Amino acid sequence: MYPSCRVTIGTRIKLGATTVILALIQEVKATLRDGIYYYKKLGIDEIVDLSMVQCVVGRIWDQTEWAIVDRSDSTVTQVD
Repeated sequence: MYPSCRVTIGTRIKLGATTVILALIQEVKATLRDGIYYYKKLGIDEIVDLSMVQCVVGRIWDQTEWAIVDRSDSTVTQVD
């Protein structure tokens, strides 16, 4: 994806500027109730290139836990 090169000590190379935008994805263990996914704790963090993100979801506090708000057109939700 990104160019790589082998450089010997003392060699000067000129590289063009590259902008990379990263996204922080936080894993959750969600449970399905009444058609809505809920979770209480955040899991591990993963930093990825933003170009790899396919969908963004939101969350809303529902008294004692978070509810996931997914307005994407996807009909498949990946939950482990």
